[in-house]
Amino acid sequence: MNWIQVILILGFLLASALCLVALKHRLIARLFFICQFALGICLTLVPEFTSLVAQRLGVGRGADLITYLLVLYVYVGSILILGKFRRLERDITTLTRSIALLTHTPPPSTEPSRTPPESEP
Repeated sequence: MNWIQVILILGFLLASALCLVALKHRLIARLFFICQFALGICLTLVPEFTSLVAQRLGVGRGADLITYLLVLYVYVGSILILGKFRRLERDITTLTRSIALLTHTPPPSTEPSRTPPESEP
């Protein structure tokens, strides 16, 4: 085993632990990330597998295949994050409008008072 493999495996294990802590109450998200980290560990231990899959798919090297998949993953992740930001902005706008309508107080009247002026003795 090479030093880079040891470093990568330790990184995947650390990322897994952080994922479990950060996503305590989100089972699907935890499973998704843990599966990704497990795949990363497997591909680190058996790098020939990526070369085999790459050749079957018509890509020259396993590293190229990993790079292509990473680019696709980043694009999809970016689109999902953008959608989440837009939903959050919409929710914040709706909430702000609701609070504004609930706490609205009418402005003070600008009409002159109709009480007669007091006369001086």
